[in-house]
Amino acid sequence: MNHPGSLSALAELVASHGRSFGIGVPNGSVVAWADHVRPVLLAALARTRPNDTLVVALPTDSQARVVFDDLKVYSDAQVTYFPAWETLPFERVSPDIETMGQRMRLLAQLRDGAPRIVIAPIRALLQRLSPSSLSFSPIVLRRGEAVDLDSITRTLVEWGYVREQLVEHRGEFAHRGAIFDVFNSTDDAPVRVELWGDEVERVTTFSVSDQRSTEELAEVVLYPARELVIDDHIVRRAEQLASREPWGREQWERISQRSEFDGMENWLAWLVDEETTLLDVLPERAGLVVCDPAYLRSRARELEKEERAVAEALASTWSFEVEAEMPRLHVDVDTMLSRTTAPLVLSVTSPGLGEPTEGAVDVIASRWGSPANTTEALAARLRDQLELDYRIVLAYDSVESATRVRNELSAHGVPAVLAPHEFTTDAVTVVVQALHEGFVLPTAQLMVA
Repeated sequence: MNHPGSLSALAELVASHGRSFGIGVPNGSVVAWADHVRPVLLAALARTRPNDTLVVALPTDSQARVVFDDLKVYSDAQVTYFPAWETLPFERVSPDIETMGQRMRLLAQLRDGAPRIVIAPIRALLQRLSPSSLSFSPIVLRRGEAVDLDSITRTLVEWGYVREQLVEHRGEFAHRGAIFDVFNSTDDAPVRVELWGDEVERVTTFSVSDQRSTEELAEVVLYPARELVIDDHIVRRAEQLASREPWGREQWERISQRSEFDGMENWLAWLVDEETTLLDVLPERAGLVVCDPAYLRSRARELEKEERAVAEALASTWSFEVEAEMPRLHVDVDTMLSRTTAPLVLSVTSPGLGEPTEGAVDVIASRWGSPANTTEALAARLRDQLELDYRIVLAYDSVESATRVRNELSAHGVPAVLAPHEFTTDAVTVVVQALHEGFVLPTAQLMVA
């Protein structure tokens, strides 16, 4: 059953129209999905493939974030964001711990085979993955189960966690008697594990400000705080590089001594031969939607130029000949796409890429447009759409706003209901949901604002 205010029923409605919206089209098809209607269409597509993992590639992080936010509103499926690093290649700054933790968590989740929708900017998809990110096992601390705390703390240190007296930031842990505190790389609050001997007696979140427990948990699943874990293979490669590439001896020696430092992840391309990306490790049942393929390819080329420009700027200080084909942290976009076996759908913002594409599905949709500046004008517009048997949904980000609008519409003779479990053509539905943008889908007689 959908929770109050959920818009997943709208995705089910859209899915029932199938190929009218480019859903269920053959592999390699081109569909014209305008950006403001993509979230609900993607949710509908996921409904037709409930056992598959669906990866949605977008040109920029900002575009990907918008789709991610709205898709969570329209879909009952698990929606996950795969972020790109915020740092430049060779920068002496490590990516944010939360970013690396989220990436590691998704890679672990993909191995469990559970279907999900993955939203990712092209920068994240092109980035090479470390062997450790593909092979680690999350640490599960579960109430009532025995644990080897010494082994766990050793693993956490290998994963980039830091031991402190008090835990205040992601990537920290502390051990005091029968109390083990840890701030997971993927969480917004730290967790306290209370032990009875070697058995987990209690698991709770706690407040950083006063160190008091706040919420009972059944378990906590811990993920690495770094993507590059220094194992024996990495150490051997660093030792080889120290003699073969003397310009980088400072970092090679630190890595060979298993000494972590800010920016070490940016040397992944030198330390690992494999060019594995997220698309290479998708489960067998998976699909890929490429949004704005022309713009996406352009962004990928900009990334390639940016990485090379940084390398050229630094090469002069390293006495390194950049013409010697410096290893890259990101793979070529055509290489990445050519290696994946996931069925592909290209989503464009117009009916074709330059020339009209034969067989392309053009989804007719429009924006909600400028909001009416008076309640009377809004009521008149909604009344007209209801007479055309439209399902109309108005989304507001607070209960107060939603309730006020519902009451005002009712006072102006427009039937309006608040957050029901289904959407009808008899009344305007007002829900409490944050949406970036609305749309009008004439084929489905659906309006969301």
